[in-house]
Amino acid sequence: MSNATTDLSIRIGGRVVSPALPIVDSSFPDSEDDARFTKCLRAFSDEHIQLETLKERQRRERVLNAMAKMCRSWIEGVCREKLGLTDMDAIRSAAGNNVMHTSGSYRLDVQEPGADIDTICVAPSIVTREHFFGTVVDPITGKVSKNPLSLAERIRAHPDVTNFNAVESAAVPILTFDWEGVNIDLLFARLATSTVPPEFDINDDRVLDGVDSATEKSLNGPRVTNLIAKLMSGTRERYQNFLFVVRCVRKWAKTRGLYSNKMGYWGGVNINIAVAMVVQLYPNASPGNLLRKFFLVFKSWRWPNPVLLCKPHDAGLGLQVWSAFTNARDARQV
Repeated sequence: MSNATTDLSIRIGGRVVSPALPIVDSSFPDSEDDARFTKCLRAFSDEHIQLETLKERQRRERVLNAMAKMCRSWIEGVCREKLGLTDMDAIRSAAGNNVMHTSGSYRLDVQEPGADIDTICVAPSIVTREHFFGTVVDPITGKVSKNPLSLAERIRAHPDVTNFNAVESAAVPILTFDWEGVNIDLLFARLATSTVPPEFDINDDRVLDGVDSATEKSLNGPRVTNLIAKLMSGTRERYQNFLFVVRCVRKWAKTRGLYSNKMGYWGGVNINIAVAMVVQLYPNASPGNLLRKFFLVFKSWRWPNPVLLCKPHDAGLGLQVWSAFTNARDARQV
């Protein structure tokens, strides 16, 4: 038995992360009933759960590549203007290359045709929220105008972009739009460093040092998604089983009208975390058995006990650390 089947600890962002709960059963599937049920489940999935075609995937990749290029060009323009740089090597060094990250279903590879893509643009400290949205208020007249060089206005003016909306009043700065028909949610993260270094690791806790609350929340999306993916990646088969069960649970929830975080039900990230925890409890189970275990576990789950993939971690940066005690106390105060 390989170590990957029993030790689910992983290394990410320079630290070791272990599951919050111990393994319940690490045995491999060995019954004919289990094999039959998994076969039936796969047949159901092939018929009823639609996956992206190669053409759709290539279109999404093309859009993301174009967006990344635009984000780099925008950040370079701000660096050129604010720092007075003329040397392109210095400008590229200040702007950084690793500026675009994805999270959510697209990052995990469980997206469905037509699903949106959650993205984040990471910029050095010289780039501000005002550069992102481009809203300019005249201090004398109070007249509001838009800076055409801002990222928001560059995206709005792109010929392949429709349904553009900039949500400036939100706690987390966000642009939503369709690019070649691909729905995009674009967040903004402003680091506390003067550059986005080539070795930038979004999973490293040090990227949170000195950032504001909006950036902390923006970075949380890809960081959580990457952690889920890493925790599930002990073996290729385990990760594929995780994806398969997530798709099945999403299909079940949507069919019954139970898929909506905004309406108080579970959304994508909730299902991802819940399925990932079941996989941690039964790391070598078949997809059919994992789906059974999912409903058995959460049928008897003692809410409001939290569903945890790993224990809360204090990075020592002075940031608020979640705990069951403070969460329950805050809930009583609402």
